[in-house]
Amino acid sequence: MVLSTRRTIEGLLLRVVDCGLAGSIFVVPLLMGGRHALGQLALTVFAVAAAWAWCLRQCLRDDDNAWRPTAALPLLLLGALLLMVQAVPLPYGLLSKLTPRAAEVLPLWTAAGDNPARLGSWPYVSFTPVATLAALVIFLDYALLFLVAVQRIRRIEDVERLLRWCALTAVIMAALGVLQLLCGNGKFLWFYEHPLSLASGVAKGTFTNRNHFAQFLALGVGPLIWWLQDSMRRSHGTGAKRVRSPGTSISRGELTTYMLGLALGLVLFAGLLSLSRGGILAMFIAATICAAVCYRTASLGGRLLAVLAVSGALIGASLGIFGYERVSTRLESLTSGSLEKIDQSAGRRTIWAATVGAAADFLPLGTGAGSFRKVYPMYTDLFSDERLDSTHAENSYLQELLETGAVGAVLMLAGIGLCVFWCVGGIRSSAPTRYKVCSAAIAGSLAASLAHALVDFVWYVPACMAMATVLAACAQRVWQLSKGGGRRAEGGEMLSGRRHGGPLAPGPWPLAPSRLAWPAVVVSLTFVGGWMIVDRAGPAVAQRYWDEYFVARNVMQLRPATDQNPEIADEEIQRRWIACLENVVRWSPTHVKAHLALAEAHRRLFDALQAASDNQMSLNHIRDAALQSRFPSREALNGWLSRAVGDHWVHLQQCLDHTLKALSLCPLEGRAYVYLAELSFLRGGNDAVRHSYLQQALRVRPYDGAVLQAAASEALLAGDVRGWLDYARRAFRSGPRRQRQIIGELTSVTPAEDLPAVADYVIREFQPDLEGLRLLHAECAKRCPPEQLEPLTRCRVKKAEEEATELGNVEAARVWMEAHLLHGQLGNAADAMRCARMALQRNPSNYDAHYRLALDLLKQESYAEAETHLRWCQQRTPGNRDVENKLREALKGRLDGRCRAALENEKLR
Repeated sequence: MVLSTRRTIEGLLLRVVDCGLAGSIFVVPLLMGGRHALGQLALTVFAVAAAWAWCLRQCLRDDDNAWRPTAALPLLLLGALLLMVQAVPLPYGLLSKLTPRAAEVLPLWTAAGDNPARLGSWPYVSFTPVATLAALVIFLDYALLFLVAVQRIRRIEDVERLLRWCALTAVIMAALGVLQLLCGNGKFLWFYEHPLSLASGVAKGTFTNRNHFAQFLALGVGPLIWWLQDSMRRSHGTGAKRVRSPGTSISRGELTTYMLGLALGLVLFAGLLSLSRGGILAMFIAATICAAVCYRTASLGGRLLAVLAVSGALIGASLGIFGYERVSTRLESLTSGSLEKIDQSAGRRTIWAATVGAAADFLPLGTGAGSFRKVYPMYTDLFSDERLDSTHAENSYLQELLETGAVGAVLMLAGIGLCVFWCVGGIRSSAPTRYKVCSAAIAGSLAASLAHALVDFVWYVPACMAMATVLAACAQRVWQLSKGGGRRAEGGEMLSGRRHGGPLAPGPWPLAPSRLAWPAVVVSLTFVGGWMIVDRAGPAVAQRYWDEYFVARNVMQLRPATDQNPEIADEEIQRRWIACLENVVRWSPTHVKAHLALAEAHRRLFDALQAASDNQMSLNHIRDAALQSRFPSREALNGWLSRAVGDHWVHLQQCLDHTLKALSLCPLEGRAYVYLAELSFLRGGNDAVRHSYLQQALRVRPYDGAVLQAAASEALLAGDVRGWLDYARRAFRSGPRRQRQIIGELTSVTPAEDLPAVADYVIREFQPDLEGLRLLHAECAKRCPPEQLEPLTRCRVKKAEEEATELGNVEAARVWMEAHLLHGQLGNAADAMRCARMALQRNPSNYDAHYRLALDLLKQESYAEAETHLRWCQQRTPGNRDVENKLREALKGRLDGRCRAALENEKLR
């Protein structure tokens, strides 16, 4: 009875293990590819549950040799140790040797003595210890999944079952991606609205990034081809029993083969519709490796290639119906071999260069896992003026090097080497073909991941990495089973390094736990797993409120101005945002971006309330008055603020509190130092302290437009005109946001008659690009007549023509039409027509270019050519009265011209 009960419990625990593995493969991808906080929580729950169930099952077993060795275990332990070292406080002496560059980057966090601006000491290797701890949890998830999968796989049938799961989840995701593209509503799964991504435009499935969607499908291509050949082998095997479906002449095995062929075509079709060039290449690599090994091993090679060819034909036919032009355009840029076409804006190359520069400065242990988005702005001005930023390095290898240093890079390469050894060993072994094709499927998928990682951050997508982890475990077990000699290995025997030899360390496996150690492992896993789940649970709840705030902020930025009092509207909005953000930090107290957003919201709320108060002192005036008063205590300062400003001064204190909290979590937040400089008087700081905070901001964000603009304003207040001009120039180069601010400040204090001189000054000192000239022209045109702005107009049209020659066809056509309008304002009819013709040359389908050129031709009495362009417009917009009137004018002019020519001919006769 006891034995029966024990076996029942063992069976239930084994089902829990299988459910954990299945959940990581099937469920996590549906939760925004695991990048959503809820997806990370699900991955942690599945991994911990599977590991806990396996360890508890081991406690109930009688055999002492219940451990399958893996050479990856030391690498996993060292990886976890590295992340722990990055995220825990270290002594200053040791830290200065591990990260000597940190003292230069953070002088206010490492300076000794009684410097009043000193913020303390930074005791971490990581610049983002909270993100590094989160990365540690996810890394432990992968480690647990790998170890559990290795222990769970007893026979080759277990490997084949996992391969079928990987293939099936790829098919499900492909179907979902195609359905969302063809009949979606822009929301993921038709109900979730992501704040930064739409589910329309390209096939994405439940991934916010099309590249990650394509990578997930690429991971399933190898297993799907394996499943296809396995079905063909079973249905066409010698002496195999062919069970036919009732009323048909097709056996069930053949029907399965046909369905798998269609499934493969669907996956490839969805991958092409993602328009991800790297993902398409990854799928091609996976398919090529798997198909080539199947063909070389004579695993129904000819039939398999025929089925693959039919799938390719179906894909071509499907693309002919939908999406061929867009797919072919993307593939042309991929096969062109030109970096300029593949990376048109040089964004990836800019990020890679910044990553290499940063990695060289923090080479030993890196900057901390999850720190890339906070570190790279110190090395490049990319996105320096935008609310969006680059979250990853677009190259998984470089990002690993930056975040984990040389130590992490060595561990990464060792792990890749192990996977290559297992895959190649399984393919080249003397085991039956059944083992080799499994290794081929795994090798193709892992090769796709390694290749795609060169141009994207696919290793940072939990859904993709969870599947890759399971496939890596399968690679090891297939290699071990093939070394075990086929059927003897299928018997479920535990393996040891002594039996197989090779790289697994001969003799007893040193890290294998004894039977008595399993209860201790269960207890340890209970505590560690509980901490992991709790660590991910808070952010999972907070994500909802953060998304709500993010969507509301984006909507507010797009909302047109109304007649409502802007101060009142801003007050209501800021209070609503503060309530939402407070929910975020309540569930996730270490949410850096939420604390910064709260600081900004309280600052704006104070400005709105102050603007509506009786004493409308600006913050600069309040600061100057407080410093000049030299209050003896903080209580005296608080009392003066209550009398002079009102009770709403507490929003300044809350802004300061959230700013200090954000900096204690990540000292690289440049804009937080700007807030700290503005509010330094609340901490008793003087002008020197304020200057120190701004200098610290410039060290960590030397290209940030807001930081540079704050430094420029501070220099101007100090009477340093040369310093203001230097910082203002750098801020101006950061992008349109700061260009608009600087131009607005200069023009708002200038009389209308002096605006042309201000425009000349901006052009001479700031050398604006076309976007800057547009902003300058728009501001000056509000108070200055066009004839006084002719020099500015000529400068703008010259810059427009220069930039149009360097742009792609569609964008170039738009800029050429801008030049056309500007030449028209200047009265240059010939140049206006030339620009319109250039626009048509770059984009023959530009409607505005056809219509504007037709109008110019009518003025020049070129009626025949004008008629051609107007008829083109009429075909595109039938019933347009303006086009019809101009077309009648062109017809009348052409006929009148013929009549006049005929009359003149008659006179000559």
